[in-house]
Amino acid sequence: MMQEEPQGNAAASQLLAAPLHAASTFAVEGLLNEAVGVVKGGVASLAVDAVVVPTNEHLTERRGATGEVFAASGGGFARAVAALSSCRTGDSKIVAGFGLPASHG
Repeated sequence: MMQEEPQGNAAASQLLAAPLHAASTFAVEGLLNEAVGVVKGGVASLAVDAVVVPTNEHLTERRGATGEVFAASGGGFARAVAALSSCRTGDSKIVAGFGLPASHG
């Protein structure tokens, strides 16, 4: 993935020039690094396999990326999430994406 170099910031330029795993205290997983990328922008407009929505245990969070997903997916998504009632920290739930372009929506 291509990285943009910030203008006039020598420290950032050095960091970008270093191998991505140089400062990591964790093992480097080459295949995982090839499969995972970072995208800056709206998560609700991505045509990806699935979207993971961060929220609280009561599934009531509606700010930031979570709010964007709720707004873009339509009322069916909100009703499906409400029917779940809760999700313990560390667990996950799955619902259809309704109006999202994600393939598992």
